[in-house]
Amino acid sequence: MNREMTDEITRIGGDPSDILWEWFLHRGPHGSYFTWGQSRKSPPGYVGLEHLKTVIADFEDTEPGFSSRARNIAKSALNSIYPDIVRRGIQIISVVGNAEDFKDINELTVSSDPTVKADAKACVFELKTRLRHGDMKH
Repeated sequence: MNREMTDEITRIGGDPSDILWEWFLHRGPHGSYFTWGQSRKSPPGYVGLEHLKTVIADFEDTEPGFSSRARNIAKSALNSIYPDIVRRGIQIISVVGNAEDFKDINELTVSSDPTVKADAKACVFELKTRLRHGDMKH
């Protein structure tokens, strides 16, 4: 991980030595190529919401507490000055977030960055859907 990212992780309250940050920034199925749904340009499940759900569930099965740790990192990421890091946080929260995260994500729906704004709106929809179906804590 480069010095710029290490400094940013520290600035937003994270621990750059936590290996989960490496996954969050470089190896997870989320980021700038993430898709919220299928389109003609993206094959089903590739770097998309359903794939991210599967990956996180698999990690949770082999490493209990993974979802909670990922949520904590994602919440910190929302405070980043880098839109890509904020977007990754939004994407992770769409899967592991709960009703407590709704306010923070909703505030990002008016972001000046159009990609952050779009991801926040999609995440709000996903959180509302999960809440309505009882798939998360209130």
